[in-house]
Amino acid sequence: MHSRKFCKSPVKINASLTIMGGVVPRISFSTHIMRRICREKCKFATKSPNLAIIMKILSIINMKILSIIKLLCLFLLFQVGNAVQGKSLSGKTLSTTGGHDVRVGVILPFKSDGEPGRRSLDFYRGLLLAADHLRSTGVSAHIAAYDEGVAASALTPVLQAAAPQTDLLVGPYHMGHDVEAANFALGHEMPVFLPFCVQGSRQITGNSFVALPLPDDVTWAEVTATLLTAVLGRMQVLVLQSNATPLAHRTQMLVDCLKHKGARLKPLSIGATPAEIAEAMSRKRTANLVVTATTDHDVVRNLARKLAAVAETHAQARLAVVVQPEWTVGIKDGDEAWDGVETLLPTVGFSMPYARETGALTESYRHWFHSTPYGEPPADFLMGYDMGLYILTGLSHHGRGFVEKRPKYKGKYMDFNMKRENGTSCWVNHSIRLLHKKLDGTKAIVSF
Repeated sequence: MHSRKFCKSPVKINASLTIMGGVVPRISFSTHIMRRICREKCKFATKSPNLAIIMKILSIINMKILSIIKLLCLFLLFQVGNAVQGKSLSGKTLSTTGGHDVRVGVILPFKSDGEPGRRSLDFYRGLLLAADHLRSTGVSAHIAAYDEGVAASALTPVLQAAAPQTDLLVGPYHMGHDVEAANFALGHEMPVFLPFCVQGSRQITGNSFVALPLPDDVTWAEVTATLLTAVLGRMQVLVLQSNATPLAHRTQMLVDCLKHKGARLKPLSIGATPAEIAEAMSRKRTANLVVTATTDHDVVRNLARKLAAVAETHAQARLAVVVQPEWTVGIKDGDEAWDGVETLLPTVGFSMPYARETGALTESYRHWFHSTPYGEPPADFLMGYDMGLYILTGLSHHGRGFVEKRPKYKGKYMDFNMKRENGTSCWVNHSIRLLHKKLDGTKAIVSF
């Protein structure tokens, strides 16, 4: 991963720094990175005759002893740097020769227990691996992590500390903090990416300095309808209506978008029998697409069995179902209930299980951080990696206004195609991946 310009066999050194009562995430550094940091941070030494003599003496010391000294130097440098930062959890500098220096501040609840802390750490580590990958392209990335805190009043001093040394902010995580971060970004004319924000308030959606990597419900419905139409062509939508659920609003917008594209609607009950579903199906070269907003995993499994039975007895008619991203929590890939059903899963991020590229990234994660990424798939880690490549490359090539250039990015897990309705609204990602599993078991990913 790293260039071996500075040493033939890099030695990994693990360091955990305790700052502000918490422990900085465990990160591995190679010897050549330490050498570069020490060299850049200690340039002042050559200006002093006495220090020059000392450096000359050190140059003839055994290499192993010198490595130990440099390790201590690195440790002290990070301790001093973080003491100055105050609320900064850690600062990671991945420098390279040439290129444009970019500075990113990451504000997430690193110290939180449970899921928020684990997700934040994985996302941050993905950013670090992206920065490391870009070193070979000439991008010098300086990534500083700040603990978000939980209290509403805790975010303001963090934003004030991060802003002077940052080109772009990433975060925060908690709902409610996103509005404060958006207002701060507007007041300081600083771009901010909200990676965990799905539905923003008017203060967010009307802010031209805000970017939402996760599409809102309206964008999700519009893009998904376009992808479904591209795959299925003419279709009849069998709407299996259920009681009010968290997915009802988004699902209804999808149905409306499909209708707008020419699809015919056929309402049915979520409890419809296989015979009732078969009777409602169209057999005139028109695909039948089942859409429902249920969140009950038992109901979903039962629905899969019913649809599989219908597909088996009515092979002349094409029957498919939209799989809600939330269903994947209860129904894993390979579940026998879905074997006989053509499925279409629209989601922001997805990679084929055991894909070579994402598998290699996961191995890099284990190598550098000596742990396994959180989640299956490790969505936050992979999102952090792809977002890191998108943001850092954009900043390096175009500066703070890189989103205005509308660069598209095809990632290993998710894609970026940022758009906005007008010059004063926020930027929203319009990239959706559609996983299409056919009856013969073959799979394909369709996206813009």
